[in-house]
Amino acid sequence: MKKIAVLSGFGLNCEEETEALYKKIGSTEVETIHLSKLFSKKRSIFEFDIVHFSGGFSFGDELGSGTILAQRVKDNFFDELKKFAENRYIVAVCNGFQTLTKLGFLPNIDNNFEITAQLLPNNSNRFENRWIKLKIDNNFLKNMKNRTIELPIRNFEGRLVFKNQKTIDKIIENSLIPLYYDDYSNGSHLNAAALLNMNRNILGLMPHPEGYFDPYQHPNWNKNIKILKKTPDGLEFIKNFIENS
Repeated sequence: MKKIAVLSGFGLNCEEETEALYKKIGSTEVETIHLSKLFSKKRSIFEFDIVHFSGGFSFGDELGSGTILAQRVKDNFFDELKKFAENRYIVAVCNGFQTLTKLGFLPNIDNNFEITAQLLPNNSNRFENRWIKLKIDNNFLKNMKNRTIELPIRNFEGRLVFKNQKTIDKIIENSLIPLYYDDYSNGSHLNAAALLNMNRNILGLMPHPEGYFDPYQHPNWNKNIKILKKTPDGLEFIKNFIENS
């Protein structure tokens, strides 16, 4: 049974839905941990197999989404997180994804934690809150290859851009984009909605899987009976990722 820590605090606000998602998957032991307990060493991430950085607006997105949280992590348990990432798994959604790019965990092509990816304001220059379709890459999630799924997005700084062409070439060569925007574009390089590290044990994504772990979260649940009969895409997506971890 995998033990999962869902991180909360300082403006992260998706921990309850995220914990509910993992509990619905089953065969997991999940606990929500306030980041202050990790910063103060009262708890350790090494108690867990998977750490989940949940979405939200850490520190009110002051100085940019994830900027202050990234600095707090760097000041308090950066070395522990790097050690954890050597052989365990991290999932980072929305604000969590923004935080990990600012820490150099994604894509971390040369394993030196250089910042080579950023999440910048959407091309629309506005907060986007909508349901979108996404295409799963055929080198990711063996049970969901080439699937198109639906998930909600809720972000202003969601446009994923890479440092240079060398970075883009390495990302393509190593199939580090597991999820692509299908019917939506915000200006992200390669139309990428998510990103893996070179070891493929860290997953960052802007769409919210915890926003669709139950059929009744779908905006059209009362208009299409098929929605009530299928496994929600967010639940299936995360379930497949952790079962292959």
